[in-house]
Amino acid sequence: MDGIIIILINSINYGDKMKYLKRFKFIIFFIIYLLLFTFILTFFNIVIGFSNKANEIISLLSICFYMLIFGIKNTYKVNSNLLLVGIKNGVIHVATLLIIGLVIYGFSFSIQQLLYYGIILSMMIMGTMIGIKIKKE
Repeated sequence: MDGIIIILINSINYGDKMKYLKRFKFIIFFIIYLLLFTFILTFFNIVIGFSNKANEIISLLSICFYMLIFGIKNTYKVNSNLLLVGIKNGVIHVATLLIIGLVIYGFSFSIQQLLYYGIILSMMIMGTMIGIKIKKE
């Protein structure tokens, strides 16, 4: 699998690589945010001793806050089809979380996970709609 990715990356010239990286720069920031927040939450869990439910709630709230802010901020950069761009970015973020979850925990699906990803996607769409309203004013 790694060999295929390296071949695909090497087949693209340098200008296209930078264009590709700039296009998905928000995913890199999202993964960095997740890593930093995970370390902070782990530190508080060790020091204070949060329960698992508290960790889940704090994690969901922080990701929803990130999605809301990103959705609002993203509308300033785009001029057309703002809602579709919000949905697309939300789906990409949810797919990133789903892939990370599949790698770490393996394949397990529940209604709770579906609700979790649905809330995250709706926060991205809500952020985009708030950004549209702010942009129009």
